[in-house]
Amino acid sequence: MKLKVVVKPLAATQVAKAYEWYEKQLNGLGLDFLKEWEAVTDYIASHPESFQKKYKHFRQGLFNRFPYMAVYIYEVKERRIVIFTVISAKQKPSRRYKRK
Repeated sequence: MKLKVVVKPLAATQVAKAYEWYEKQLNGLGLDFLKEWEAVTDYIASHPESFQKKYKHFRQGLFNRFPYMAVYIYEVKERRIVIFTVISAKQKPSRRYKRK
């Protein structure tokens, strides 16, 4: 059963920026990034505990093709996933767990 997914504004902005960057690199690559984003989001919604906790209650859903991760929490009582950030895996780890 899929859970409700809430995407915070920061995460949505980061997805849009990554799309634009990849699209500038190669026509169609941005669309591939969005497809990967949808696949990661769907997987997290269906299997919220499949990624281990990395920091407090935060988990990281890794993209397969792109060096990105979706940082999220699983709110069991509310039966939802909250995605806080979508960040390059090359970023400093301390930037991954800010709740905005």
